[in-house]
Amino acid sequence: MSIQYLKYDDNPDLQSSILTEDSFLYAHLIKFEKVPESTSGLISEQASDYSYVTDGSFDISFDDGSKSVSGVANGTQTYVTGRLVSVGNIADTTEAKVSNVTLTMSSISLGSKFVAASGNTISVNPVTGGATLQLDNKTETDDWVSLGFREGDTISLTSSVANDQNNNLKLTISSFEDDNYRAVCIFPSKTPVLVNNSQVLTVNYETDEVTAVLDDPAGASYNNYINREVIIYKAHIDPTTGSIIGTPYLLFKGIISKAKITDDPNKNSVVTWTLTSHWGDFVRVNGRQTIDSSHRAIGGDGKPDLAALFRDDYAFDYGFAHGDQAVNIIAIYQVQETRYKLKSSGILGLKKKLKEYQVTVDRDVDLRLNLEAKYLPVIYGVQRTDSIPVFADSLANDAKKIYVVYAICEGEVSGIYDIYVDDQSRICIDKNDSDTRSSQTSEETIDVICEGRMDRGDTLSSAVSVRNERQRGMARSPRSYDQYTGGMFSGIANWMNHNYHLENLAAAEPSIGSATGVTHEKQTSLRYPINTRLIFHAGRSHQRADDTLVRIAKNGAQNATNGFKLQSDLSSNADERADYWTQNHRLLDTAYVVAEFTIAEGDTTIPELDFVIRGKEIEQYNYDYSYRQHPNPTFTSGTITDKRALFKVGDSVDFYRLDNSGSNNGRLATDVQIVDATTYSNGRNEQIHKFRFSEDPLQSTDVREFYMVAKDAAYNTDSRYPMITWNYKSHSGTVPSNLYQTVTETVGDGNATISNTSTGGGTGVDFTELSAKIQSALALLGQSLSIGLYLQGQTIADRVAEILKAAANPSTSGGTTQDNDQGETQVSKDEVTTYALLNAIQLASDASSVDDYYNGQFLTLIQTDSDAVQTRQTRRIVDYDGTQKIAYLGSLVDVAPNSTARSGTFTVTQNALTPTTTTLTLSTVATLAVGDVVSAANEGTATIQTGTRITNINSGTKVITVDKPVQAVIGAVLNFQASGGSDTQIIQAEDWDVIPTTGDKYEIYGEGDKKVSINPAIQLLDYLTNGRYGRALEIYTKGSDTTEKDIDLESFKASARQCDTRSDVSIILPNATYADDAAWNAAVTNGHKWKYVSTVSSTNYHQWEGKIKSVSKNTDGTVLSSAGTGYVEVTFTDCIGKIVHRWFDWKSYDIGNAVYHRTGSGTSARNKVYLATTASTMAEPSSGNESSLTIQRTTDSSITANVYGVSSAGATEAESGEQINPVVKSWTGGSYEKSGYSIYDSDDVKYWRYLGWQSQDQREVTRHQTNAMIRTDTPLFDNVNSMLEHFNGILRYVGGKYQLDVESSTPTITTKSVTTTANYTGTQAASNTTSYTDPRIINDSDIIGAITVDDAGLKGSANTVSVSISDPNIRYDTRSVTFFKSEYLNEDRNIPKKKDVKTPLVTNFFNARVNAEQYLDQSRFNRKINFVIGAKGLLLLSGTIIKINYARFGWVEKEYRISNISYRADCTVQITAYEHNDESYIVTPKEKPVATRPAAAGPGDELVSPFAPNSLTATGGANSISLNWTNTVGFGGGVDTGWATQIWVNNNINFNNQTPNTEFADGAVLLHTTKHEESYVHKLPDITSDTVRYYWVRHTKEMQKVKNTKVKAVQVVSVFNPTSDSNGVAATATAAAASSGIVYLYKSSVNEPTDDPTSDSLFPTLLVSLTGADAGKITGVKSGQGSAALTNNQVFDTNGDATGWFINPVNPTDNTHVVYICAATANSSGATDEILRSEWSDPPTKFTGAKGLNSATVRLFQLNNNASSPTTASPNGDLTYTFAGGALSGSNFNSWTTTAANTTSSNKYLWTITAAAVSAEDTDTIAQGDWSTAVIQANFAEDGQDGANGSNGSPGAAGDDAPRIVTGYVYYTSTTATTTSAVQTLLSALGTPTYNFSVAGTDSAFSTLTNFSHSPPAATATRTTVFYAPYRAVETVTNGNATGSGTATFGSVAQGISFSGLVTFTSLNTELQDENGTQITQIDGGKLATNSINANRLVIGSSSGNNRILLSDDKIEIFQSGNVRIKIGNLS
Repeated sequence: MSIQYLKYDDNPDLQSSILTEDSFLYAHLIKFEKVPESTSGLISEQASDYSYVTDGSFDISFDDGSKSVSGVANGTQTYVTGRLVSVGNIADTTEAKVSNVTLTMSSISLGSKFVAASGNTISVNPVTGGATLQLDNKTETDDWVSLGFREGDTISLTSSVANDQNNNLKLTISSFEDDNYRAVCIFPSKTPVLVNNSQVLTVNYETDEVTAVLDDPAGASYNNYINREVIIYKAHIDPTTGSIIGTPYLLFKGIISKAKITDDPNKNSVVTWTLTSHWGDFVRVNGRQTIDSSHRAIGGDGKPDLAALFRDDYAFDYGFAHGDQAVNIIAIYQVQETRYKLKSSGILGLKKKLKEYQVTVDRDVDLRLNLEAKYLPVIYGVQRTDSIPVFADSLANDAKKIYVVYAICEGEVSGIYDIYVDDQSRICIDKNDSDTRSSQTSEETIDVICEGRMDRGDTLSSAVSVRNERQRGMARSPRSYDQYTGGMFSGIANWMNHNYHLENLAAAEPSIGSATGVTHEKQTSLRYPINTRLIFHAGRSHQRADDTLVRIAKNGAQNATNGFKLQSDLSSNADERADYWTQNHRLLDTAYVVAEFTIAEGDTTIPELDFVIRGKEIEQYNYDYSYRQHPNPTFTSGTITDKRALFKVGDSVDFYRLDNSGSNNGRLATDVQIVDATTYSNGRNEQIHKFRFSEDPLQSTDVREFYMVAKDAAYNTDSRYPMITWNYKSHSGTVPSNLYQTVTETVGDGNATISNTSTGGGTGVDFTELSAKIQSALALLGQSLSIGLYLQGQTIADRVAEILKAAANPSTSGGTTQDNDQGETQVSKDEVTTYALLNAIQLASDASSVDDYYNGQFLTLIQTDSDAVQTRQTRRIVDYDGTQKIAYLGSLVDVAPNSTARSGTFTVTQNALTPTTTTLTLSTVATLAVGDVVSAANEGTATIQTGTRITNINSGTKVITVDKPVQAVIGAVLNFQASGGSDTQIIQAEDWDVIPTTGDKYEIYGEGDKKVSINPAIQLLDYLTNGRYGRALEIYTKGSDTTEKDIDLESFKASARQCDTRSDVSIILPNATYADDAAWNAAVTNGHKWKYVSTVSSTNYHQWEGKIKSVSKNTDGTVLSSAGTGYVEVTFTDCIGKIVHRWFDWKSYDIGNAVYHRTGSGTSARNKVYLATTASTMAEPSSGNESSLTIQRTTDSSITANVYGVSSAGATEAESGEQINPVVKSWTGGSYEKSGYSIYDSDDVKYWRYLGWQSQDQREVTRHQTNAMIRTDTPLFDNVNSMLEHFNGILRYVGGKYQLDVESSTPTITTKSVTTTANYTGTQAASNTTSYTDPRIINDSDIIGAITVDDAGLKGSANTVSVSISDPNIRYDTRSVTFFKSEYLNEDRNIPKKKDVKTPLVTNFFNARVNAEQYLDQSRFNRKINFVIGAKGLLLLSGTIIKINYARFGWVEKEYRISNISYRADCTVQITAYEHNDESYIVTPKEKPVATRPAAAGPGDELVSPFAPNSLTATGGANSISLNWTNTVGFGGGVDTGWATQIWVNNNINFNNQTPNTEFADGAVLLHTTKHEESYVHKLPDITSDTVRYYWVRHTKEMQKVKNTKVKAVQVVSVFNPTSDSNGVAATATAAAASSGIVYLYKSSVNEPTDDPTSDSLFPTLLVSLTGADAGKITGVKSGQGSAALTNNQVFDTNGDATGWFINPVNPTDNTHVVYICAATANSSGATDEILRSEWSDPPTKFTGAKGLNSATVRLFQLNNNASSPTTASPNGDLTYTFAGGALSGSNFNSWTTTAANTTSSNKYLWTITAAAVSAEDTDTIAQGDWSTAVIQANFAEDGQDGANGSNGSPGAAGDDAPRIVTGYVYYTSTTATTTSAVQTLLSALGTPTYNFSVAGTDSAFSTLTNFSHSPPAATATRTTVFYAPYRAVETVTNGNATGSGTATFGSVAQGISFSGLVTFTSLNTELQDENGTQITQIDGGKLATNSINANRLVIGSSSGNNRILLSDDKIEIFQSGNVRIKIGNLS
């Protein structure tokens, strides 16, 4: 698939309309998820689960293509108008962040209902798809519309009659008939029942998008509306035809975050829904904690909340039950203690001598572990992670045995590569480490013995942990057993659980591991620092509990002394002990290790363990066009292995469908090249063979089975290789029958029979008369078959975890199979009702009849409940019976054979105490044999590693030799086991959650395309789609494996291929390779391909192939001799294989590989090429090298060229890339020493397997690769954004799906061609193809309004970038990779600007280096633009590059990358974009750092590191710490010799300790570098409390090394003092309050001095004391300034000469002199301040003369939020100070102010600076340089943490009744009075009458109302004047109770206006308003006849009613049901 750059390519009519700029109307279509009533809260995604509304002026029908979870299409739905009021703006961005949208819905129908009654009935008539509701009595009720109901409304029927079948029936109104008295309804919630003339039904308005906010949370069926889905589409409508242009497009998809309802019956009623964008669900933390309550979702009742469980069987997994306990263990071990006694002998015992003897004594160690719940991380690739202890205990009868369970991460992972024991690896780093640590010294100085070598790709050795011997598991009771809380033994009968395995006593570990490491249920061991056995569980979804722990705990349940210590302490009752650790402690989906520690003498603690994990195997989706073989290949002859051998890398092949259907016999693709063939070792130790191809062999078809043949071979040749895709489906069907059977005690009744067992000694029951299929299953699988026993009250639909489970125990006799002796007792066997197979399924009749056909594939069982909600269970098929067509589910686990204990007692007869001893002298060796495994009977007397074997036996001396070091004392007893043969695999059953029943669906899929991937795009896809720790997005809709739902899979695959971009390769070829420049250029244009084919024994071996990408050119553009005289540098891309390999002594090479190696030394060193002639390792080559390396054209092998640098003499360093590679190199202009790999050379990568590589091969070198440990305690948002940042990823949301892209160089932008459909009615013709300017090219005419350009300036740019990575080279500690460009430093005027980037997911130094260069280049381009464009912006995608033509800026196709798109309601689009630099995405070869280059070959090249500085001390002072040390190197007496001293500081005693969000986030930082000093003062002016700092110092030297006439820059450093792994030297700086003041200098001079301090370069820095008696005085000069001094109050300069400046006032020397003065301010938070010469005022001021001297301290202030420095250092020019008023004036304040503002949370720091104003004049000019260094005067004090809530207070007393208030008008009804005053007199006579609130609003409410009325009089011909007055009545409240009456008061009388002639209303204020401000001016009459009415607006009908006509100045609108139905005029 090509990468998508524009939207709506699948909607060509819409695209054409937008690009043609046709006029259009628009409407939003809203799909609103209803709140379900199911207990699960889930929906089936049927059409009835949603409401559909639109803001269009008419109903719109639209099919969005959605399907229900069962895969049924929902079809076309009607989006109903009239309810949606408005839709807010919508934003799209390249960053994963939440945006909000508001929807406003009309709720005017809220509360609508119809209540049936006698004479007003309703009839329900069921129809197809719903029912009709008929209002039977039209004269007694309004129609449905008048009642407030509308199309699209959801209604419910409730009944007053019990058991009414229509009660709680929900329907959706589709339309109205019969004058709106009949409602046609769809989407019934249950089947409607016919009823006529019902008097008992009530119809309620329950439209969720209106009423959900009012749902009662206490309701039994309540489900919250929060997080319900809302989808917004937008439709463009042809204004001429009213038809939709193209199809509506998805504009927004999100979830509800909150709602608000605003209801004013007098105005309007609306519901406002706030929607969170699709990112809204990313804000949550989705990790799993290692605690039982979280894992099992324990609710308030102490039982699991089933709806909150990730999986049902988590409810029964007690693996984290101990995960948050503090454990204190006393470990007791035994030692041999030497004692002495006096022994008598001789006559009468007179001879005495001292006799030495030994006794065994007990010692103890107190071990404490705090088990704390933590989140489990997710590991992709290979990463180191710490461990989380979740269980710890010792044996009750052997306290030196300690068992700890360490949870590691989310499972399933592939294995463990290495273990760090107390931060030391078990795998040796390299040969040097192996030579040092692989064996113990006699003094036992090695803390951790290592094995293997990281640089060879070795991993930990391991062995099978269990043997093929099983025992019955823990029992539990069937009747009183509570599946949630335990009760294992209580009850009336005990029944057995599954079997467990016994440990492998004869475990023998191989020397090293390989690609897989330690895999599931394997064990590994270590002897130092403590004897340890570790058993690994990979975190499989249905893994068993650890057998060792189960065995011990079971023994402890039966006998407290035989189990765990803490278990025995629980109770003397076996019931409680039995719960301690059972087969239900499984830690499902959790990778963990069980550690068995044996405490011995000298052990004071157990070590800390970190694990290097080979992470999750995740689906690859064949993104790289690689495919695995078909699981069931068929051939006429030969095997799949034979066929694989026919196809080689570099071959061209053709592809066909496996079934050969379709044209050309199903041909798919031709002439596709094989580019790689690999073998992958998965976490189950299976070898996966794959071929990778140059292009998609399926050509985007959905073919899932196919095969390849040689190019142009016949399609039906038997020489074919069949393959499958990741989503290969081999079979699907419906379960035809059940694999369970009813059980009774009656023989011969046709059911299975349960009876007391006939097994001798058995105590359980037998099951006989089983069905033929069940008998077949028992006979086939035996004990690997899992059975379930259902009891009374249980049903088949119950979860399997709730029933009794056991392993089958079958026997067959006479052709009949039965299950024997199940259960420990026969009590209550009548309770058993059903016998079921739990890990089997019956397949349909069309399933394969071939045994084992589906083995290794995965079966998904699909079960649908009554609410149409689907559940899916997936299990692996481990066996298949083709005859019975039964598939058996589980996994295969490795088991060791049963071993045999050697008979006899084997006692050690000689001490073997040396740690390196490998021999033992025994009392007998008679029954022993070589290969036997030895162990200690008592580990207190012997230390023997697990798996130690006998390698030799000397029967004469009775000495055995073993393969591992041992230690034993005399008398130690040993055990020996004889192995029973080779390891085997057995089936481990994996039960269903709910067993299959007839009618269930199933699908069988292949194993997929899984592997441990380091591709970041694929890792991100797994994280997004995983429901356990990720976002749980779904790739496909339910019931489909082709219709995408949430993920645009092709975009992720395309991005993954971009991440896999591989190195280009540059080599040097002769000019003559092509005839001339034109031929060379043509080769580039046409992409000529060349290859290297080696020949060994006349056989050709394809090694490498590449396509010419570019050639070097001279400055004049010519090609020839552009890479040295006679040569051209040629860069090849799309390379296959590797042209030449570096020699390593450990590496195995393929036949024909070209291998280079350096021979000789010094100037005689040469790099030569040799040919591998066998497939094996190669001895160090020294002779027989190749004289040439010839490549050839792929199209013509006769066209060849010899690669420059390969000859019999070999290549010099100058002729070799990176000085060592004679073939792959680049021309630098003077040599070929630059690498020829654009990314890097795989041979440079030392610890390749620990970077996630399968091999040290060039195929593994890709542009982006990450080994990620994802912390699940952080929000999904943070993790997704972090993952994206590591590979330039862009995750956008397009068309309802997440689409991934990778930032890269600008694609070619051509014209946009669009072909309209036959239905198109726009400007362009239908079915017409038109070319448009691509919307990504934006001209200034496209831009609406302003365009803004923001330049980040200094904020974003850098000239040095450091990237931090987790590097396996240094124990996965943080390493900084720095990239610097001198040209950027020059541009920045040599001001260093460094940017630090943390990339913890990158572990490969070379990838980090490429990233660093890109980050650096990108930082130089940081301008941002913002503008608005028209509808064509709708076609743009965030993250894509646009080109802007803007004449005023001189921009011609200026490139920017869109970061944000905001879609406005009016279809305009706001664009935000950032400047794009294409060069930053082009990867070029780089010089390799000195540290990573090969070691020097010749003598004299060693660089000896200097000694560290000595005697570092630190002394704390006021706001400072003084450091002193002694240099150990010479600094040349002031001459720069290159030596320097570095001072490093941390806020922690540990050098590497990291403090987040501080300057020490990466550990200690470089504080200062000095050339020759031996002291330094670390100033801390900003501290506000006493502060401790820790220091380390070291020497460093920059050197230039000359080698072979080449100058190399290198740096050598000493170790730190103290060393970096030792505690730093500490001191405390005391916080002193800031002080300031003015100090002066005085000088006698004739004229103004020209040698004032500012002008005198020798003038020293002076010290001013700010505390004590000398506060404010100059007390001396700063040390270290040559001969500078303060003598007799005079300052002497650095040469020792007097300056004439005194610190105290002086008199003029004579009459010609005057005294001059200069001043400075001392300002510091410390005890002293240093006054630099630049701080003194300039010029000096006369101190003597006519005028006196004015002086003042001037202070400025500045607020900011930076604790390091103020925003600006000082004013940026002169300011004037006026002494009289103290005012400071001028325009150069530069963000400083004269007043101190208060600090705030956003501006926490108040900075201050001071200057001295000194002058004899009225004013003084203060220069910019006069200001002191800024200090912090005040900090913002953060609020403390809120205290805990107080307890609730007592309920208050009931409040008083509120009085009622009524207002209105009364009108004068008589005609006697004719003036306002006369009427006022009559009104006043009424006084304050009593007002009765029960008849409010009538005349009767007033106790008296003579001559007045509440109703206005009717206008008559004689009545032309109306008098009226307002009134107000307030209810009386007595003793808190309302009385129902009150008093009325009247306002002033007003006169109405005569209605004769033209009436004009002007200057109205409040005369015609009530007291609430509501205008009541109205003309009340049935008819108004006039010639014309001139008004701004007329309303026909109620102004706020649902149905009205509104006439405005520019439009006419007709409303129905509150919505505009017709609009004429202005349509905006």
